[in-house]
Order: sequence, then C-alpha cells, then structure tokens
Amino acid sequence: MTSLFLSNLRTEFFVRLAVGSVLSVTSMTAGAEYSAAEFFPIEPDNFWVYDDGDGGWTTTVEPSWVDVNGVATRQLTDSNGWTSWMTNDESGLRMHRSFSPDEDLPGHTENLAVTRTYFPPVKVLEPVFHSGQHYALSVEVTIEIEGLGTFPGSYT
Repeated sequence: MTSLFLSNLRTEFFVRLAVGSVLSVTSMTAGAEYSAAEFFPIEPDNFWVYDDGDGGWTTTVEPSWVDVNGVATRQLTDSNGWTSWMTNDESGLRMHRSFSPDEDLPGHTENLAVTRTYFPPVKVLEPVFHSGQHYALSVEVTIEIEGLGTFPGSYT
C-alpha cells in the first residue's frame, strides 16, 4: 500500500525526509533511537543541502507560519520549486500540504502544478524514531491540479 502512496506523491520528497537525511548523518546507528525535533529542526532559515548525483537541491525553512487546515505550519521551499508545509512537535514530523510546480501527469503533454492537502497530515517521523522504521499511512487528500480543478482522494 505504501508504494501506491509514494507513487502518487513526490517520491523523492519522502526519500529526502525519511531516507536522504538519514543517509547524510554518518553517525546514525541501525535501530538506534532519535528525536525528530533534533534530527529535522524546522526552524526559520534552517536549510539542508542534498546531493543526488544530478546537481542536487537545497531545502530552506521559511520564516513565516502558514495555516493549513487550522494548523500553523512551516513552509519548506526547495531550490527546484517544490514546497512542503510541515510541523515538528509532540506529534512528530508531519506533512500537511505539498506543492509540485511541474508534475508529469498521465494523459497530459505538459507538466502541471499540483497541490495536495492531507488530512490528517502525513506522518513522516514519530517524535522518537528508529532508523529504518516504517509507518502505515491512511489519509484523505484534496488534490488541486492547475487548469483541471480540485479532486478528493485518499491514500491507505
């Protein structure tokens, strides 16, 4: 089921959050316990540089709060145009919304901008997590596609 979820979302985003950052921390020990707040601090102006072997990208935490479904979230902006709205608190690291500026959708000759808003937010990391930990996902999503409209959906 998770593969369906990831294939419908921006897979590399989750790879970056759930795996990419882990791989950049050379001292992480398999099965060891870590704090999401310390591991992924989403404070204004924090940034992460990712090297994917193809030019890489930088993710920066913007200074303002953005309301998503009544929750104050931090906007994380990627140098490649992707944007995510996240929280990292006593509930762990959660993604509330994501934006792709140029998504390749089946049946369309041009890439389109897609915004996904999740309810409940997608759990990326528990407040305390172990490397290699997996999560079951079940969320409702509102998908806004540039020029096509807004569509409800769900991921389980």
